Amino acid sequence: MKRHLSISFLFFSLLFPGCSKEVGGLPPAKAVKTPSIPAAEVVFQDRLEEKIGENGNYLLTLVSNFPTITMDSNPDAAIKINGYFQNEEIYFNEKADKFFAEVFRETPSLTSYPVPSYILDSHFTLIFENDQILSFVRTDYENTTGQKANTLWEAYNFDLDTGNLLSFQDIVTDEKKALVFLAEYLTEQMENPQYENISWKNTNLPLLLAEADWYFSENGLVLLIKPGKIAPYKEGFFQFTIPYNNFSFLKNKYQFMAVP
Repeated sequence: MKRHLSISFLFFSLLFPGCSKEVGGLPPAKAVKTPSIPAAEVVFQDRLEEKIGENGNYLLTLVSNFPTITMDSNPDAAIKINGYFQNEEIYFNEKADKFFAEVFRETPSLTSYPVPSYILDSHFTLIFENDQILSFVRTDYENTTGQKANTLWEAYNFDLDTGNLLSFQDIVTDEKKALVFLAEYLTEQMENPQYENISWKNTNLPLLLAEADWYFSENGLVLLIKPGKIAPYKEGFFQFTIPYNNFSFLKNKYQFMAVP
């Protein structure tokens, strides 16, 4: 299988930044090769574009690497998966055009900028792959105000049989019981003395987890919690890894084993 993984060096550190915390004693998930043979070929389409103002100055830098999927054994599923990414790319381009047209062209002071100070970056990393699943983490980095940047993580998990984007309900045997279990598990992990300096918020964990992003990894199912949800915003993102053998509510199809 051929696969091209490429991330702009400028934003590589944003993909899994230092402000992200792993709770539960396992290291942060990394891109891995799994025991079964991957069924899909994933190619990332790298893009670097600088939009220029009327006076010739660079105003906005666009960086992205939207993936394209090929599956000779299941082309229909590949078309469906590619449709998701194509829609995301269309939205990314529309957002860039909006910033450029409504902000930069209508703000005369910006035309004096000698270098591009405004950035839109959307990067995907393939975290987990085998003959059934593709799991991606997307990092969006935006600096369109010239002052404070914004970083957002999102996860995408695709079933290679159907091409469907999986929901949490799709991968568990009983969603309500699974969320209660995860809430209890995470509460136990957060009581670890290692995290005694973190001021956890009193929150409805089952509801929060139902809305959280998640992805498959070599070590287990990883829950991705956005800043401000369970701790002060300054604490950043949190990743909670639930080992597969601890999560009895995960359907057998998704009980992936770690590489020895």
